Amino acid sequence: MKKSKLLMLLMILITISSCDHKPIDKQEADNIVTQYVKKNYKSNDNTLRAVWYLNRSGEERIEISFAIEGEESITAENAYVYYIDENVDIGDVMPHTFKIMVVQKDNGKYTIHQRMWRPYIPTLSQLENYWTILFFFENNKSWAP
Repeated sequence: MKKSKLLMLLMILITISSCDHKPIDKQEADNIVTQYVKKNYKSNDNTLRAVWYLNRSGEERIEISFAIEGEESITAENAYVYYIDENVDIGDVMPHTFKIMVVQKDNGKYTIHQRMWRPYIPTLSQLENYWTILFFFENNKSWAP
């Protein structure tokens, strides 16, 4: 009797744990980022923001660096990588906030990293276009380019 209850409990735990690890695709990751931006930037401050994604999502491990010393690099493994430019109008002339969002492919959980310079991938040429615009956001409205 005890063995059957233990086996039943073990099967329930395996079923529950497998529910937490549903892989997501790029479109689902895009939706996660879109919801994050809409939830966290509802002010009418007229600041134009842009969300970019790394168009190398087939790579399992990605090192992300920044243009200034002291900005700690980020390693993303088995993830979709995005960055949110907190003030597109400033451009690259002045430092301003960038948020790097790493969305795990295996479960959709994400991590936000804040930096003061635009990210780049050190193993790729600086001239290579590896970031693609996802959408712009201003005054609680988003639109595609």
